[in-house]
Amino acid sequence: MSDAVIPEKSARAVPQPERAKSPISAVAIVTISVLIVFYLMSFADKQMFSLLVDPIGANLALSDVQLGVLNGIAFSSMYITGVLIAGWCVDRFEIRTVLFLAVAFWSFFAAFSGLANDFGTLFIARGGVGLGEAFLPPAAYALLAATFPRDRLAFANGVYHAGANIGAVLTLIFGGMLIGALTRLGSISLPIIGEIEGWQGAFLCTGLPGIALAFLAF
Repeated sequence: MSDAVIPEKSARAVPQPERAKSPISAVAIVTISVLIVFYLMSFADKQMFSLLVDPIGANLALSDVQLGVLNGIAFSSMYITGVLIAGWCVDRFEIRTVLFLAVAFWSFFAAFSGLANDFGTLFIARGGVGLGEAFLPPAAYALLAATFPRDRLAFANGVYHAGANIGAVLTLIFGGMLIGALTRLGSISLPIIGEIEGWQGAFLCTGLPGIALAFLAF
């Protein structure tokens, strides 16, 4: 019985050309740009308290423990609670509406911090900022997934975080300049509100514009 002849491969396997990446639409570019703006706003409103902790403590006669609670527990406890609620809401409601309400909500409480004159009011204000900002990550990731092609989603997340963190450095620089300018002015007299301190003016300057910018969600 003759041996079976096994044919050898006549040629090596030809590598397949790499598939071209999907194009990024204009809607996706606008979406990530707006989300970076919101990221910058959230960073500014969250970190403003850390930049102002000394004048706040001196003006309101707060202890180190109270300042630590305001800078930590008041914000983080509501953030932890809010991010769970945010995930539930983003899965069930129109994302742009949820994002608009969240940005307007935390911006209002950031500005409300500028009207605080005791520990309790500041605690509520810091908690409101934390609760509102908790909605940004779930809403942002959902919007990026909805507007970017699947094979460009990792790139989108990279740009979102990189752009926002680069801008965060700029936020600290300009925030410091704003605080310095308001501190040199001393007390500020405003219509209706009356006389406020420089640190209160800093909260108002960073919080109030966010209420108008929240409409960018649409």
